Amino acid sequence: MDKIEIQKIDDYFLPDCDLYTRIKPLRNDILHRHEFIELFYILSGNSEHFVNNQKIHLQNGDALLLLPQDIHKHIKSGASKDFLYRDVLIRPSFFIEICNTYSDKLYSDFTQNIFSHKISFSGTDLFLFENIFMKLSSAVPNDIRPISNLLLHNFISAYANQNVLQKTKQQPNWLITLISELNRPSNFSIPLTELTAAFHYTKPYLCNEFKKHVGMTITEFFNKNRINYADSLLNTTNYTIKEICEMLGFNNISHFYSLYKKQFNRTPRFHDVS
Repeated sequence: MDKIEIQKIDDYFLPDCDLYTRIKPLRNDILHRHEFIELFYILSGNSEHFVNNQKIHLQNGDALLLLPQDIHKHIKSGASKDFLYRDVLIRPSFFIEICNTYSDKLYSDFTQNIFSHKISFSGTDLFLFENIFMKLSSAVPNDIRPISNLLLHNFISAYANQNVLQKTKQQPNWLITLISELNRPSNFSIPLTELTAAFHYTKPYLCNEFKKHVGMTITEFFNKNRINYADSLLNTTNYTIKEICEMLGFNNISHFYSLYKKQFNRTPRFHDVS
């Protein structure tokens, strides 16, 4: 069996850095674990990764989240020549801090393997992430922490949302379809009543079944996704808050502010409302 190497956090992190990233090609690797949390996603090509005695196939858009307890390595044989990935290294205390803004048990869900290591990002997701990383690479010191915070919020939210889908695979097809529609950014400007109208069930039945399986109401789930997407737009584009509200179907800016503050415990201060 391959040697297990314990890598030190200082080998990868700059002093006082909570999140560090780089784009990397595939290289020869050995089984190892490390003291930080690693998240990487594939920018081009395909390959396989070995995680805790399991081979996982990876292609463009796929992402893996690796915790300090995980033993893993890249598998170079059979990989495409154009394989390239974005590697993100995260200090555990920072990861736990962001997890706790969602739930005080979320980090334990990750460590107990309740969530899958692998999820897939859409082209829209990758575009937003790469734009945020560009901002991070040129950020002044005072902006590094807020941008890193935003990135980690987006990653954790993506894992939570996609694992909701995985948990519902044994559930009715209409529920899986509805969750997919509520996750789709192109639907965020459509009234919720229109999105649910295609499902031929009574409103009480839809609401009760959704909350039973997902753990929150349809409205809460939909608004959570819209606010996360709005937060990404605020930090990666020049759109004003008013323009983003119009794009995402918020007819009342005060309501948007209220939802945003409830979710992130701060106001959307990056742009003017004018």
